[in-house]
Amino acid sequence: MRSFSLPDFVRTHRRTLIVIVGIALIPLIYAGSLIWSNEDPTHRLDHINAAIVNSDQAATPATTSDGEPAEAVDLGATLTEKLVDSTESNNFSWHEMSAEEAQSELESGKVLAVLDIPEGFSAAAVSAGGDNPLDAAIARLSITTNDGANIIVGNIASTVGTTVADELAAEVSDEYLRNVYVGFTDIHESVSEAADGATELNDGAEQARTGSGELVVGLSQLREGGLTLADGSATLADGASQVDAGVQQLNTGLATANSGAQELSTGAATANAGAQQLNTGAATANTGAQELSAKLAEASSGAQALSAGAASANSGAQQLSAGLAELNAQTSALPTKLSELSTGVSAVSGGATALSEGATTLATGSRTVADGAESLSTGADQAYAGAQQLSTGATELASGTSQLSSGLDSLLANYDSLTDEQRKQTLGELAAGGQTLDSGAGTLSASAATLAGDEAQGTGLAGLQAGIAQVASGATSAADGADTLQAKSSELATGAGQAADGVSTLSDKLDELVTAVSTASTGATDLASGTQSLADGASTLASGTQQLSTGASTLATGTQALADGTSTLATGTQSLADGASSLATGRQTLADGASTLAQSTPKLASGASDLSSGATTLADGTADAESGGTELNEGITQLADGSRTLADGLDDGVADIPSYTDAQADHLAGVTSAPVEITKTRLNEVPAYGYGLAPYFMTLGLWVGALAFYLMFPPLRERLVLGRQPAIVVAVRSFAPGALLGAVQSLLMLTIVRFGLGLEPADMLGLVALALLTSVTFVAVNQAFNALLGPPGRFLALIMIVLQLSSAGGTYPVETAPAFFQLIHSWLPLNYAVTAFRSLVAGGSIGIGEAYGMLTVWLVAALTLTTLSIVLKRRRHRLTPARPEAVGARELAPSI
Repeated sequence: MRSFSLPDFVRTHRRTLIVIVGIALIPLIYAGSLIWSNEDPTHRLDHINAAIVNSDQAATPATTSDGEPAEAVDLGATLTEKLVDSTESNNFSWHEMSAEEAQSELESGKVLAVLDIPEGFSAAAVSAGGDNPLDAAIARLSITTNDGANIIVGNIASTVGTTVADELAAEVSDEYLRNVYVGFTDIHESVSEAADGATELNDGAEQARTGSGELVVGLSQLREGGLTLADGSATLADGASQVDAGVQQLNTGLATANSGAQELSTGAATANAGAQQLNTGAATANTGAQELSAKLAEASSGAQALSAGAASANSGAQQLSAGLAELNAQTSALPTKLSELSTGVSAVSGGATALSEGATTLATGSRTVADGAESLSTGADQAYAGAQQLSTGATELASGTSQLSSGLDSLLANYDSLTDEQRKQTLGELAAGGQTLDSGAGTLSASAATLAGDEAQGTGLAGLQAGIAQVASGATSAADGADTLQAKSSELATGAGQAADGVSTLSDKLDELVTAVSTASTGATDLASGTQSLADGASTLASGTQQLSTGASTLATGTQALADGTSTLATGTQSLADGASSLATGRQTLADGASTLAQSTPKLASGASDLSSGATTLADGTADAESGGTELNEGITQLADGSRTLADGLDDGVADIPSYTDAQADHLAGVTSAPVEITKTRLNEVPAYGYGLAPYFMTLGLWVGALAFYLMFPPLRERLVLGRQPAIVVAVRSFAPGALLGAVQSLLMLTIVRFGLGLEPADMLGLVALALLTSVTFVAVNQAFNALLGPPGRFLALIMIVLQLSSAGGTYPVETAPAFFQLIHSWLPLNYAVTAFRSLVAGGSIGIGEAYGMLTVWLVAALTLTTLSIVLKRRRHRLTPARPEAVGARELAPSI
C-alpha cells in the first residue's frame, strides 16, 4: 500500500481542488465586495460634483448691533466661498457655474445637484431688521437634483441643502437677535435712567412728605398760638371793658370833685380866718413847690429815658420790617427796650409821687385848683373816650384773632381734602382776619393818640398838663380850704400812682400785643409806623414833662404870691368848708372807680400775658411752617426733576421699543422663525424610493436570468460545431435560443413590474428596447464565458455579478465607492444598463446612448469570443480521433 503524498494528491486532483477553493471563496467575494463598495459612502460625498449658482448681490442692513454705520452683507458670496472651499468629506464637491451651465451639467449627469442662490437673497436675509416689519422677507435657496441620475443623491442633496439653510438661518437669526439684545441694552439704559429718576422722585416725595408734615405741625402750632392769642385778646377786651367802667366811675368822681371844688372855691373866697395859717402854708407850699420842681426834673429825666426806649423800640420795629428772619433777635432785644420804657414810666410814677408830695405841701390850697380840676376833668373825659376806642379796638382784635384761629382750624382739619381753589379761599379768609387784626391795632394806636391829646388844642393828657399848669399859675388865689384839698390831693396822688402803674402795665402789654399782632398779620410796616408814633409820643411826653417842670417853677413863684392873697383866701374859707363835703363825696366815688380799675388791671395783665404767649407760639409755628414749606419746596423741586428724568428715560425706552400690529407681528414672527428656506426640486422626480432601485434590480435580474439559462443548457450545439457551417453562423445559431429566452425574460419582467407592481416608467418603449438589448447582451456574455471556459466560465459569471453590483452605483453614486470600483465601473455592461434604466424610468437621457453603445460592444465581443471558442473546438476535434459512441452521446444533449 502506497503512502499518502500531498504533492501527488494536488497534482492528481488539481482541477477539483481549484473548483472547491473557488466555490468556497464565493461568499467571501460577494460579502467582501459588497461591504467594501458600501463601506462609508456618506464620508466620500466630496467625490460627487455639485454646482452652485450665485445670482445674489450685497445688501446693507437697516440697523447694526453696535450702533456703527452698517456694512454691506453679501451672504451669497460668503456661502459660495464657504462651499467651494470646503474640504469636508461629507459635503459635495461644489463648483461655481452659471445657471445655463449648471442646468446642462445636471441634465447630463456630470453634476448631481445644483444649489441656486437667487438675486436679492442677502436683502431678504437682513430685511427683518428694517423699519417696516411688513417688508421682512424670507431668504430662499433652491437645490435641484435629478432622480434620473440617482435618487439617493436627491435625498442627500436635500439634506445638504437643509443643513446649509439651517446654518444660514442660524447666522441670520444670530445677527437679528444680536440687534434685539442690543436694543434690550438700550432699553435697559433708558429704564435705568428712568429708575434713577424714579429714585429721585421717591426721594423728593419723601422729602416733600417730611416737609409737609413739618408744615402741618407748624400750622398746628400756629393754630394753637392763634387760639391762645384769641383767648388773650378776649381777656384783654374784658379787662379793657372793666377799665372803661372804672374810668367812668373815675369821671363821675372827678365831676363830683369838681362840684365840691367849686363850692370850696366859693367858701375859700370868704375864708379869711385862716389867712395867717395860709400864709404859713404858703411858705410851706413854696418849699413843696421847690421840691416839686426838683421831682419834676427827675420826671423829665425819666421821660427822656422813655423817649430813648421808644426810639429803641422804633429801631427794633424797623428791623422787624426789614425781614422776618431777624424777628427772634429783635424780639429778644425788645424786652430790654421795654425795660427801659418801664424805667421811664417808673420815673414818671416817681415824679407823680413827688407831685403828690408837692401837692401835700400845696395843701394850703389855691383857689385856682378848681379851674385846674375842671381842666383835669375835661382831660379825663377825653381819656374816657380814648379808653372806649381802646375797648372797641380790643374787641375787633379779639374778633380778628378768633377768625384767624377758626380759619387755621379749618385749614388744618381739611388741608388734605381741599382743592387748590378752596385753599386759596381759606388763605384769603386768613388774610381778612389779619386785616381785622391790623384794623384793631390801628384803632388801638388811634386811641393811644387820643389819650395823649394835643397841646395846641388842649385835649387829652396834653390838656391835662395845661390844666395842671393853670392850677400852678392860679395857686395865688387858693382858698383857706387847702388843708382839705391837701388830703384829697394825697389821695389823688395815690390814685394817680396806681393809674400810672396800670398805664405802665397797659403800655407794656400793648407793646407786646402790637408785636404779636404785627407778627401774626405780617404787618411789620404798620408796626414800624406805630413804634414811630410811640417814639414821637414819648418825645412829646418828655417835652410835656419839661413844661411841667417849668410850671412847677412857676408854681414856686406863685406860692410866693400866695401869701399876698391871704385876705382873699380868708374870705372863701367858709365856702371851702362847704365844698369840702362835696369833695369828700367825690373822693369816695373816685376811690371806688380806682378800686374797680385796680381789680381790672390784673385781668388785663393776664390777658396780655396770654396774648404774648400765644404770639410766641404763633411765631414758633410760623418758623416751623416756613422751614417745612422750604423743605416741601425743595422736595417738590426734586420731585419735578425726578419726574422729568423718569419721563425722559421712559420716552427713550419707548423710542427703543418697537410697536407692531398683529399683522406685522405675525409676519415678522414667520420670517424670523425661519429666516432662510430652501426649495428642493427634483428633475425627473419619481414618486417612490422603489423607482430609484428598480433599474438596479431589473438589470441584476436579467444577468441572473442569462446565467441560469446556461446552467441548464450548453452554450454551443455540438452538431453544428462539428458541421461544416462557418463558425460565426454556428455561434449565432447557438446564441439564438438563449437570446430568445432572454427577450421573453425581459418582456415578462417589465410586464409584471409595470402592471403588477404599478411602476410607471417615463419611457416605456425605450425601456423595453433597452431591456431587450441588455437581456440578449447578458445572454451573449454568459454564452461566451461558458463556451470559451466551460464550468470556470459559469464561475466567472458569478464573480461578474458581485463586481457589477459593487461598482454599479445602484444605491449611492459610484463616486462614493472606493477607487477600484470606480475604475471597473466604466468597463462592465451592467453598470451602463443601470444608468440608462434610471433615465428611462425617471426621465431624462443620462447614459442611454452610452448604454446602447457599450452593450452593443459587449454583445459583439461576446459573439466574437463564442465564435473563437467554436474555432478552437473544431481544431481540437480534428486533432482528436472521433469515437462513434461519444458522437452519439453528444447528439442526445438538449438542443433547440
